[in-house]
Amino acid sequence: MRQYNLRTTGLIQLGAGRLVGGLLAWQLLASIGATSVLAAEGFSGKVFFHYTYDTVKGASHGRNEFALSRVYLAYQKAIADDVNVKLTTNVSRTGSAWTVFQKIAAVQWDSPWGEIIIGLQGMNLWNVSEANWGYRFVEKTPMDRHRFASSADMGIGFKRTFGQRLHLHATLTNGPGFRKVEDDRFKRLATQVVYGATNLGTAAGYNLGVTLSLEPEEVLQAAGTVTEIKPLWTLFGGLSRGRLRVGAEFDRYTDTWIDGPRTQQILAAYANLQLRPRLALFGRVDVYVTDFRDREERYVILGANYAVAGKLHIAPNVRLKNADFAAPDQIGISSINLSVEFKY
Repeated sequence: MRQYNLRTTGLIQLGAGRLVGGLLAWQLLASIGATSVLAAEGFSGKVFFHYTYDTVKGASHGRNEFALSRVYLAYQKAIADDVNVKLTTNVSRTGSAWTVFQKIAAVQWDSPWGEIIIGLQGMNLWNVSEANWGYRFVEKTPMDRHRFASSADMGIGFKRTFGQRLHLHATLTNGPGFRKVEDDRFKRLATQVVYGATNLGTAAGYNLGVTLSLEPEEVLQAAGTVTEIKPLWTLFGGLSRGRLRVGAEFDRYTDTWIDGPRTQQILAAYANLQLRPRLALFGRVDVYVTDFRDREERYVILGANYAVAGKLHIAPNVRLKNADFAAPDQIGISSINLSVEFKY
């Protein structure tokens, strides 16, 4: 079991206040000079914090809150010249409770054939497009936001770079993701091929990529139980040159239901303009369509990012959402947000 609910397990009786207090104490150690010690020992982390105000419903009926979105604590250590271990915990809110998930627990072997990863590991579905977007602390990637899959899962992975520009990343995993245990006998096979730079947030360049994921599932239909394939594929690309970084992606996922398959598609584009060394403007547009009752959603994010010494990012932003399947009083929902990321 990889999930520990702080309110219900009885094994860990920490309230949200004590948890957050411990994390803040950890952050305090870093702020008073322990950062280099922690880094030397292989520890690192990041925290996503936000304020949200619902401008449609107002403070009395909508969201008006300060909250933690994510708290990550990571540990990485080389146990041999070609073997590394990596552990990452993910603290997030589930309902009214804070829950600690084990997100990464993997060993990486730099073998003669390529890098082999065994255990609970990061997936290869949107890791490159997330770097093209560049603002995970503001909002998830389009596929992650619509829950097409999980960002980490248990299994085996393989990475290899051919030359300097062609990157292959394949995984064979359980399928449910790091928040759940395996619940069937099938496995997800995912392959990602990228040409170009895999992280445009740290270096200029470009990339073009494709990802294909296949996972069987048993579905109970009128004719009985049948096994169907759930395909997920995405095309993506990005360009970073001078002060401008742009990216786009097209994602398509077909899920299985008792009444037949349902297909979801996303077309998204995003851009970042660096005005000054510490100040940037960013924007993103998502168009989500599903053949289930012909529903459609348009989602827009506009904001600015101010970087403080590279460890602290403050990003005021506005979000506009128009969904034709929303309740009448929620059509055109907009919100004013303050998103913050700090690293240690």
